[in-house]
Amino acid sequence: MPGAKPPKNFSASPLVLDTVSKGTILSRITANSFPDPLGYARRTLNRFSDPRRRRNEKSLFGVVYFAASLEACFVETLLRDRGDGRSQTSIPIDLAELRSRDRARVQALQPLRLVSLIGAAPLRMGVPSDVTGATNQVLARWWSVAFHDHPVQPDGILYPSRRQPTLTNIALYDRALPKLDIIDRVPLLDCRAEMTPILKTYPIDLI
Repeated sequence: MPGAKPPKNFSASPLVLDTVSKGTILSRITANSFPDPLGYARRTLNRFSDPRRRRNEKSLFGVVYFAASLEACFVETLLRDRGDGRSQTSIPIDLAELRSRDRARVQALQPLRLVSLIGAAPLRMGVPSDVTGATNQVLARWWSVAFHDHPVQPDGILYPSRRQPTLTNIALYDRALPKLDIIDRVPLLDCRAEMTPILKTYPIDLI
């Protein structure tokens, strides 16, 4: 079923895991007003957030999002659905919005074990396609709970971009953050070598 939640006995099922090797560099785009480039809010709901509501906020797990490429970060955080239904050939993005963002890079100090939602992996685990492909993210959150609480205790989730499936993203659970080392944090517009081809690939009109 496309909207099926995890079965009650999912914890007894094997997970399909992929590993991010020690030394791998990951990126994320964050608002430059945020002091911590690895910061997150447990109560803010994103695709793989903990949907449970508890009085003790600290009992909820947090999720921080990364990608191997700046392009994937850009598609997920800035481009998103802006171009949907547009008759124009370009997608306007305010230059001030880009100025308000930083690119942070981290390095894996240890291997990261990730639940794979790439290729045939979801079919092997019984994970519905809506978990990565639907605009409504409620179902994905309940599957994230099942992954997080699984006895294997994965570090996070490896999944395809909804908007650009050839790109992959990583949702990392907060328990895995000690396995990362912050390399640098720079203004997004200072990443010219990477941003120039991105702005050529997608029909962006900076205003």
